[in-house]
Amino acid sequence: MWKSLAKLHQHQSLLLMNAVASIASNSTKATISFSTAGMSFHVHDKNLLVFAVLCLYSSGLQAFPGRKSQSIRIDFSSFHRLLQSVTREDEISFALMKETPENDWELMLIFRNTGTGRIRTDTIPSSTVSRPNEVEESQYSLFTKIPSQEFRQIFRFLGISVGSCVAENGDELYFYISEEKLKFSICRIPPVWLSSEISKSREVILSIKPAECKVGNEINQPIVGICSLEHASTFLKAAYMSDFVCILGDSESEILMKYRIGELGDLIFYLFPIFLGQQ
Repeated sequence: MWKSLAKLHQHQSLLLMNAVASIASNSTKATISFSTAGMSFHVHDKNLLVFAVLCLYSSGLQAFPGRKSQSIRIDFSSFHRLLQSVTREDEISFALMKETPENDWELMLIFRNTGTGRIRTDTIPSSTVSRPNEVEESQYSLFTKIPSQEFRQIFRFLGISVGSCVAENGDELYFYISEEKLKFSICRIPPVWLSSEISKSREVILSIKPAECKVGNEINQPIVGICSLEHASTFLKAAYMSDFVCILGDSESEILMKYRIGELGDLIFYLFPIFLGQQ
């Protein structure tokens, strides 16, 4: 017993492989949701918190309409290993299968080489879960949009590379957002611009120009985002797949870092916010 869900063409398969590879090192589990709107991957970090969402839109992939929306939980490391064998000529189809009605669903990946016609299949054990909340971007303001090349230069200056980062124990990446500037800093808690204490840090300050920053609602108070350097390396990997890095958020909830991955969709990271008015 099985049912088809979606299919990616060759170049889309490679984009998916690269996007998954950029976040796999920090991930354990993922919830995949299929609907007529497309596919989305809610990716959990090692603390089982959702830290990234990969949205694949139906305009960029061949989805199978008329199916009831379904969400399944998979081991993300196993999914990543299967994708590592994808070639430029592979199409990937997603399906759910189970041997008997009593068995759990398994996610089936069908790889078809368009050059040779060869087909191979692999399965990943999965479990059905409730559909996760989708990211409603309309509720967030675009704080700033940074060209990907400039974003990569900032991270290199801070000592962050794709494979590692120059840091001491306790160091984390902070960024400070106001209507006038965006500041990246690597330091220990508390960062120098949150405390009167003096500590060593590396930082980059960008002046935000009106043309580069569209604020839907005024930023009444500066907002600070925080993440581990391990996640910061993941942000850098993703920047190689996108022309721009967008930072979105509001003054009450999450801060998002958004990357457009070609025609395939968006890769969105969640960051933990600190509000200076609460200090």
